[in-house]
Amino acid sequence: MKNNGNKQLTPTIFPYVVSFLIKELEFLDILELSLLSKQNYKVIRNLITNSSKELRIVLGRYDQLKLYIQLSFIYGLSNSNYQFKLIQYKDIEYINLRKGILKVDYYLLNQFSNEQQQKQNCYILEENNHCKQYLLSHCPKLKHIHWEININILKSTEKSIDYTDNGFISYDSLTLNIDYNHLPYSNQNERESLKFISSHTALTENVFSFQFLEYFNPRKLIIKDENVGLLYNNIFKLNNLNLKKLKCFRYISSSSFLIESLFNFLQEQEQEQEQKQEKEQEQQKQQHIQQKQFPSINSFKSFHLNITCHHSNNILIIEEKFIEFKKEIQSIKQLLLQQTYNYKNNNQIINYLKLKKLKITFIIKSLNETNNNNNNNNNNNNNNNNNNNNNNIYYIQYINELNSFKNFIDSINTFYFIVLIKIKEEQL
Repeated sequence: MKNNGNKQLTPTIFPYVVSFLIKELEFLDILELSLLSKQNYKVIRNLITNSSKELRIVLGRYDQLKLYIQLSFIYGLSNSNYQFKLIQYKDIEYINLRKGILKVDYYLLNQFSNEQQQKQNCYILEENNHCKQYLLSHCPKLKHIHWEININILKSTEKSIDYTDNGFISYDSLTLNIDYNHLPYSNQNERESLKFISSHTALTENVFSFQFLEYFNPRKLIIKDENVGLLYNNIFKLNNLNLKKLKCFRYISSSSFLIESLFNFLQEQEQEQEQKQEKEQEQQKQQHIQQKQFPSINSFKSFHLNITCHHSNNILIIEEKFIEFKKEIQSIKQLLLQQTYNYKNNNQIINYLKLKKLKITFIIKSLNETNNNNNNNNNNNNNNNNNNNNNNIYYIQYINELNSFKNFIDSINTFYFIVLIKIKEEQL
């Protein structure tokens, strides 16, 4: 295997690096790589059969895999030749398949009759069941199907519909859109509880359980609630989820609360783990059993918080939001300082927690494009110039404050996870 015409990947090295090469490659690229030599073919065939889950090897779309299996019968492939197939579908236990973006709008479903709701609400289940029946008829050892798909939920559901088919099916990514008309209720009790709260952004941290997410069990969850800014902490407590990444989009309001909720959750996990470890050690002393390593009880690896900084033509609103912004930044600093202290005084924390990355992206709106458009209107030139000057002043202050924040992170970056601060400039 040649690379740039001057380097060669020898057959001796290939088996040790192939798992990194094929990770998340398209199946046609994997096939091309496997055809370079007999050894490559054997190694990759073994990885597809036994390591599809760990390496996230995606076997294309369902219809492509179905065609691959059908061709075996069309060309009369005998059992003796099956062993030479790249996809050993009779022996595979875990299959990754790709889909596109799927929208589930429960608000619209509520406008239908019960019969129509049932038909519309179950179309995912029907397709999953069809795929499952066909694959099980040809893949007798199959235990799990994972869909590489982004399910976009426009409204949460209180209907107990298990889209995972009792754990047989899982989904890669789920996007949850939250606004005042689409709040993340999981049951009627949560809906009733909110009636006694005057503000949706106050005292709501324990209202939403997010239990309906268990119906999908996504690997990655994206929450968009810029227009609401809910307080919620139960999202970190869904032990039945195999959630590895959480990505939130919101304005600066209460952003520190989300980070605090994450750290509180990790601290609770730490305490729970220590209690289990002490109990296990005591049992081992009594039974004279060799000490065992504890598996992680937390699959959570990455938290990405996208914060959009406020923009307005009203100078009073600009000032108010910038003050709020500075307070939130200060709160986040204090939370990170506390984590640094915890890490320095308790190195055991890294033995079982899997959190690897905390990323905070600040989105600052640039006014260049707005300036050009506004100046075309001669009647409002003076007002526009004043507004733009005020906005530009605060825009610079936002940038300065964030650069200072980045320097602060660099000066204390001794966490058990990576902290990334990014400034993203966008034009209005």
